[in-house]
Amino acid sequence: MNPEINKNAFEESAIPDDFPFISILIPFEPKMNIPAGFYSVIMEAAAKTEKELLQNYPERKAAPVIQKMNQLLQNLDPEKHKKQSIGIFVSPLLEKVYYFNYHTPPDEINYPG
Repeated sequence: MNPEINKNAFEESAIPDDFPFISILIPFEPKMNIPAGFYSVIMEAAAKTEKELLQNYPERKAAPVIQKMNQLLQNLDPEKHKKQSIGIFVSPLLEKVYYFNYHTPPDEINYPG
């Protein structure tokens, strides 16, 4: 795994329990090999996450996290993932991106028939 980490120091005990946070896991899809497909998958996941966040938190609390997420996503390099899945984690205090190998286990694949 190759994490990109915002290394701002913070006290874990200083984090309120009701802070919004974002966790996006994006399994690799072949269409992510081209920039248009990569950004399509990323932006679809971001839109879904933003909608869920606004349903669960007041806009004043969700907006800073959504803004950080959007800024992070704009800076993602489609060439960097190299056919890997992506984990994106954002809170008011930090953001991280992980690239990792993930393969769907055979018992979870839906075969036609």
